[in-house]
Amino acid sequence: MAPLIALVVGTLSARLAGILGLAPADSWPAAVAVGLAAMFTLTGIAHFVPKMRDAMIAIVPPRIPAPGFLVALTGALELLGARPAC
Repeated sequence: MAPLIALVVGTLSARLAGILGLAPADSWPAAVAVGLAAMFTLTGIAHFVPKMRDAMIAIVPPRIPAPGFLVALTGALELLGARPAC
C-alpha cells in the first residue's frame, strides 16, 4: 500500500507544483514521472531496511542461489530506475 500512496501523493504533489509554476511538472506525464520516481525510491530503499530485507529474502524460492545478493541487486536496480524518471 505504501508504494501506491507514494505514487499517488508524488504525482498529485508534482502536478499541483506544476500548476502553481513551482516546478517543471506542468503536465500529467511529467507529474507521473515524479510519482514513479518517488515510488521506486521508496521500494528500492525497502530492500536495504533490515526487517524488510529479511522478509524479502525469506520469500525467495530455495532453488534460487544467493537470495541476499538478489534482494540487494533488485533494490539497487529500483533506485537506478527512479533516477531517469526525475
